[in-house]
Amino acid sequence: MVEAPVEEVPPAAPASASGGGAIIALVPPCRLIVKCTAGARVIGKGGESIKRLRASTGASVKILQEELPEGFKRRQECIVYTSCGEAARLRETISGILDRIFDRSGLPETAERGRERPYVVEVIVPEDAAGLLVGPGGERIKSLIQELECDLNVVREPLSGISRQRRVRVSARSRQLADNAVWRLQELLA
Repeated sequence: MVEAPVEEVPPAAPASASGGGAIIALVPPCRLIVKCTAGARVIGKGGESIKRLRASTGASVKILQEELPEGFKRRQECIVYTSCGEAARLRETISGILDRIFDRSGLPETAERGRERPYVVEVIVPEDAAGLLVGPGGERIKSLIQELECDLNVVREPLSGISRQRRVRVSARSRQLADNAVWRLQELLA
């Protein structure tokens, strides 16, 4: 069984006594499950996309594939793992990752590119948080679905081969709604 990647986030530096110091909001890493083809788009030709993303945001971005359990390989999935600790930079990084994941420019010029398709991505959450996201009688998840204007599905089965983690499937009708939903889940995990 693979342990989910965990990254220690250093505590925020306290504001200065004069009140002039900035307070930085710290957040946990973001872990997305995507098809390997989408993971390859995040990396880009010769690693250019991932290098550019790392350089522009200062975040750590990793594509986990070979080290994942067999179930991921059978489904041709990988994990896009990103962290930097600071909320604004992490949101910028997630947005850049989703730009690459949802990039449809490589599709043939047929009706396939213009076809209305949902924007689907899965977020890995700790098993303990899955129950909190659903809430008593499913009230919390219903409220989130209404707030975010997209479908959220907390998959009942734990992630195969990764201890104490669950998938939350986000399905949205627009790129922006998907981005908002992923970020809202990140906020709830903080």
